[in-house]
Amino acid sequence: MPGGEASVGSNPERGIEQKVEQRNGTRTSQASISAAVAVATAGVHSTLAPSMRFPGEDGGRSLAEMAQHDLDAALQLLADRAQYITGANGAAIALRRDGKNDMQCRASTGANVPELGALLSTEFGLSGESVRTRQPLRCDDAERDPRVNREGCRQLGIASVVVMPVVNDDEVLGVFELFSGKVNAFGERDLSALQRLSEMVETAVRLARAAESVAEPSIAAVSAAEGAASPDVPDENVLDDDILGQETLVAQNPVLELEAEPLADAG
Repeated sequence: MPGGEASVGSNPERGIEQKVEQRNGTRTSQASISAAVAVATAGVHSTLAPSMRFPGEDGGRSLAEMAQHDLDAALQLLADRAQYITGANGAAIALRRDGKNDMQCRASTGANVPELGALLSTEFGLSGESVRTRQPLRCDDAERDPRVNREGCRQLGIASVVVMPVVNDDEVLGVFELFSGKVNAFGERDLSALQRLSEMVETAVRLARAAESVAEPSIAAVSAAEGAASPDVPDENVLDDDILGQETLVAQNPVLELEAEPLADAG
């Protein structure tokens, strides 16, 4: 498994665009994704300036806008960028589930990474320790690090791992992970890059939550308006009860039965 994921081909930017399009199920504007990719790369490679922003200042679709409409697509773009920038064999983003002591993989790219939808523990392993301590953790040699599952890493061909917690104030939203088949694959620059990208994940999740909170009252308002505009229609169950009651009344009153029958011919 070569570092840097050769599958992106000679044009890594286009490879990432295609992957985001496929995962999203619809074809996103090529120019807008290019803008997002280009600015994200520029932000990380400019010595990781603290002012790193969501891309899109050239008028293309920004990553912030993408997050508000399709969080998973935004996360996938960030995972792809992390793999390309750091030369990792794989990258994954997992977010905590509400009310659960686990995390669900929401984006992954490369080889030997958790599948989409896979659940990760928040209590055990390197991922769990990162969530508990809210600190980035790095394993330089899985064969010698007691914090990782040595046999599992050996089977997957993983030698180096980086786990970066995604933190929003006092809440750990999830983790951003890098994987490599090489020993000592990641340095301080890679951790700095992953730190910046994890901040973008936090912003994406926060914007997505805000969009959901705005959308829910709007949907409720529309439903209420539709109900007010609709004429009063008797409930089907009430109608059924009325019909059943009339039938029972007829059965108990022979007079009604006679009146309901046609008159016989005289003579």
